[in-house]
Amino acid sequence: MIAQNVRRVREKIADEITLVAVTKGVPVKKIKEAIAAGITDIGENRIQEALVKYNEIRNIKWHMVGHLQSNKAKAAVKIFDLIHSVDSLHFAKELDKQAAKINKVSNNVAASNLKRIIVVDDNKKLVGILTIKDLISNL
Repeated sequence: MIAQNVRRVREKIADEITLVAVTKGVPVKKIKEAIAAGITDIGENRIQEALVKYNEIRNIKWHMVGHLQSNKAKAAVKIFDLIHSVDSLHFAKELDKQAAKINKVSNNVAASNLKRIIVVDDNKKLVGILTIKDLISNL
């Protein structure tokens, strides 16, 4: 069933679109089935649940898709490859600080929420903030 669903979704989207399987409440066994079916990116919205799964599954790209508090930044940078819920410059700086402590650097990071996307260059300097309106008007 999972393999069929993954195949059906892949047929409907372009190759350059990253399919992120959000696995809130999904057991590790099912996630492994999805990975076997071709899923390479997993999304979680709770850091505690992600940590349990991360300890068993490491061969994929992890996305944080839920709200994250600054006090969870240290744990988040250890687990996640991309954090979609950065909603302030203060939080972006805290993530950067925690990532630097473990020598984890991401190039061209785009961290987003429903209101804006913060774009950071290779040197981790803020280069722009796009709003959803900006993105839609450029389509």
